[in-house]
Amino acid sequence: MYQALYRKWRPKTFEDVVGQEHITDTLRRQAAQGRLSHAYLFTGTRGTGKTTCAKILAKAVNCQNPSDGDPCGQCPACLGIDNGSLLDVMELDAASNNGVDHVRALRDEAIYSPASVKYRVYIIDEVHMLSVAAFNALLKILEEPPAHLIFILATTELHKVPATILSRCQRFAFKRIMPQDIAQRLLYVSAQENIALSPDAAETLARLADGALRDALSLLDQCAAAGGTIDGPRVLDVLGLAGAVQTAQMMDLLLRRDVPGALMLLHQLYTGGKDVAALLGELSTLARDLLIRMTAPAGGAALLSGNYDSGTLESLAQSANATRLIYMATQLQSALADNLACANAFIQILNTFQYRIDVRNIRRFHVIIQICFHFLYPLAVAVEQRHQGLTGSLYHGVKFLTADFRGIFFKFLNDIADLVEDTAITKGIVTCIFYFVQNIAQVVQNIQLNALLRKMRNFVTVA
Repeated sequence: MYQALYRKWRPKTFEDVVGQEHITDTLRRQAAQGRLSHAYLFTGTRGTGKTTCAKILAKAVNCQNPSDGDPCGQCPACLGIDNGSLLDVMELDAASNNGVDHVRALRDEAIYSPASVKYRVYIIDEVHMLSVAAFNALLKILEEPPAHLIFILATTELHKVPATILSRCQRFAFKRIMPQDIAQRLLYVSAQENIALSPDAAETLARLADGALRDALSLLDQCAAAGGTIDGPRVLDVLGLAGAVQTAQMMDLLLRRDVPGALMLLHQLYTGGKDVAALLGELSTLARDLLIRMTAPAGGAALLSGNYDSGTLESLAQSANATRLIYMATQLQSALADNLACANAFIQILNTFQYRIDVRNIRRFHVIIQICFHFLYPLAVAVEQRHQGLTGSLYHGVKFLTADFRGIFFKFLNDIADLVEDTAITKGIVTCIFYFVQNIAQVVQNIQLNALLRKMRNFVTVA
């Protein structure tokens, strides 16, 4: 039976663990010298090796033939822990065993000496899920444990663990694994599995994993299932991502306020199967990179995502300023969060035309227009709305525009009219634009605007 790569290539010794040398070196030395604690607490994000190191430590303290603190992996104790047949080493999931009765049963059982190994080890994963009563029941045995007992607690949410538990454990913080370390591991695993993986694809997968090696191996497994050579473009196609080139192209269109071009590119990516939320996330990352490069060109280099070369960032930075980049990042994050207040504003429009579409995608389409015309949101609008208690559209800011801005805006409406004539455009995008223009029409009485509104209404109801 096929075994997933992240399970097959799970580290068996401390030496195999990637990117956590500050922890594995300490644990190996403790195991070699016999200077063991009765309770350990492993914290950190998902996929960084917490449970893996817990199992390796359980093997190391019970191994019959240890080698400098590492388990041999061949003795009955190591084999029994690996296949789960050794009852003296128990791995529990606190999410499903979080009641006080479960902890009391564990406490009553833990006082007995191990049957076949030196230490009885309890690995409690996601320990923050225990109830308050369960933590209190666990506290006593942590305070006065038998000599043969070791607890290894693991959590992704340290702030939910009571201070009384924290003070009785040795705490080890697992950090996110660096992308270059993940890429190197992926290349090694792919070579062993006869998977044709290019270095640029390995770097892309490492970046997408966000510091979690398990996620990176799962993504590699998914890409390998498609067959053939795995390169950068192949990874983007399989995972439904836009890629750095298209993301930079979209950012350039947004910075130049080329709304028709931005919507057409969004349409191409959307119909091509790309995830709109992922695209907005990549745009948010790029806006962050540009902002860091603009405000801290020297000291902030280490904080860049590394997805874009310096030439691309320099070219985009010429059309941007810090204020607009902050605005863009804010709006992109708001769209990604799928604020219910924003989503509900579209439901009425969609119900009016009896057209079913994912409201979240409408919000994501809409943010493209909103970013391009950020000057439609002057401070005067917020002041007036707060003063009068208005709950209408934010687009009332049009009445404050200067004559020059009015000319730019109505040129934009003409471009939108050309888009509506293109039958290749999706109804979802037109519905989004219709909502945008309808709110403007409530404030600005203009013949050209009303004509465009009628044209769009006919398109949405007939198409």
